Amino acid sequence: MAARPALVLFDLDGVLADYSRARRCDALAGACGASAADVHAALFGERGLELPSDRGEIGLPGYLARLKARHGWRIAAPDFLAARRTATSVDARMQVLCDRVADKAALAIFSNNGCWVERHFADIVPALAPRFADRIVCSGSLRLLKPEPAAYAACLARLGGDAATTLFVDDRQDNVDGARAAGLDALRFEGVASLRGQLVARGFDMGAGDAI
Repeated sequence: MAARPALVLFDLDGVLADYSRARRCDALAGACGASAADVHAALFGERGLELPSDRGEIGLPGYLARLKARHGWRIAAPDFLAARRTATSVDARMQVLCDRVADKAALAIFSNNGCWVERHFADIVPALAPRFADRIVCSGSLRLLKPEPAAYAACLARLGGDAATTLFVDDRQDNVDGARAAGLDALRFEGVASLRGQLVARGFDMGAGDAI
């Protein structure tokens, strides 16, 4: 049995929550009167704004200003955040799993997202806010992206964690590999049941399995 970690560090989108680009683009299209396809291109296309946001090159005001300058879209910050909230849904089984793990380890989130996701986390993912509101680190605030090993070191410095006693969970193998290169224990998320088994193998008492 592996030693039980002192910190379990979760990715957000694809692990703790389901995230839909399509739902987000549909909501933003409704807010600005554009087509969902045009919004998708503006955010995720070749010159899309999401990657500069994730890199910390622009914050929320800059994001909205560029959407206006490039496309003429006047999107208010509350509508922009509401679209991200609409696109993000939490798996109740993961909430139960986190509750059980929290008795034995600290919990936190490390996500490739703009600094505005970190700052407005309680608005975007209210179901997770009681557990993680002050324990989320986004790449945009570090100006470092996963899977760069330096990003994990910077995240742990923020959280006061130690790579040798941290378990990282992500749905992307390249991010898992980056975490391992930085000295963390890491595993790829392949569903709640699989994660539960991995946590049991690392010394966590997960209780009865019916709820998760």
